[in-house]
Amino acid sequence: MITLQPIDEYNFKAAEALKIRPEQDGFVVPAADILARAYAYRRYRSVCFGIYAETRMVGLILRMDVEEEGRYYLFEFLMDADAQGKGYGQQALALFLLDCRREGKYSEVEVCVKRQNARGIHVYEKAGFRDTDCSDPNAPDLMCMVCKLPPGSRAALQIRLTGEEDLQHVRRLWASPEVMRFVGFPEGLQETEENLRSRWLPWVQQPPKRQHYSVYAEGIGYCGETFYDVDDTGLAAMDIKLLPEARGQGIAYASLSHALTQAFSAGGAKRAYVDPNPENARALTLYAALGFLPAERPAHLEDPGCPCMYLEMTRENWEARKISM
Repeated sequence: MITLQPIDEYNFKAAEALKIRPEQDGFVVPAADILARAYAYRRYRSVCFGIYAETRMVGLILRMDVEEEGRYYLFEFLMDADAQGKGYGQQALALFLLDCRREGKYSEVEVCVKRQNARGIHVYEKAGFRDTDCSDPNAPDLMCMVCKLPPGSRAALQIRLTGEEDLQHVRRLWASPEVMRFVGFPEGLQETEENLRSRWLPWVQQPPKRQHYSVYAEGIGYCGETFYDVDDTGLAAMDIKLLPEARGQGIAYASLSHALTQAFSAGGAKRAYVDPNPENARALTLYAALGFLPAERPAHLEDPGCPCMYLEMTRENWEARKISM
């Protein structure tokens, strides 16, 4: 599983230790130079991400704004010598573009690559970059490539605490086999509105440690739910479920981001986790984009028969990601 994590005081040493292959010299700058450029270009909103395969950093990617051209600029992209040839770079590039799309400030990403770097050009072309046929007279050996980002959701979202007026929609969400198949209910979960009102709602709304939200979007109406529950150890269980018609528009990302922020601020959580079914590719992509990383399941959550993965993030990592967004 590939994820992107901001470079901070905890992981910059691992970033400095990344190496390139000798034949890439001249095509990719050393890791230390990438970290220096991230600082030097900070007024252009530069941000450097570490590329992780599970818990090991395997690369770096540096982004900044080109305000006058109205686009993101992929400034540097490095994969460690020992991690190349495994598809990590292509996965990281896809996640990087997904982050740009979800932020939505610009609709294009530019990268400049040496024309002799056939391998690099191939990687960018596979990700959707195309040659602009423009050249810089001061750097004729560079090819400028642009990737046009598909439009994200422009629908206005309303994320509100779930109340009695939302229960009919919650009931419909849970009854959907498409929604519930990865959580153990392949035929959906049938629940009465009375049980939801009398038993579930009082349990699920216990601020500030436990909160449930209903999500609505302009042009769609009810989209689904998101939820957090902070236990006595400061660990927050997170959840997100959306109806099929609300997917693929950035709504899950925005909704779970809201729940995470509330879990860490109002709920006082120190860490947050999700435990997706490993076959739920859509959920895995979402959690990777948010910054969840594989971790060892805490002993008090152990379930020997559970087939799910365990992914976690810390409050510090979430705050760092929010600053870089």
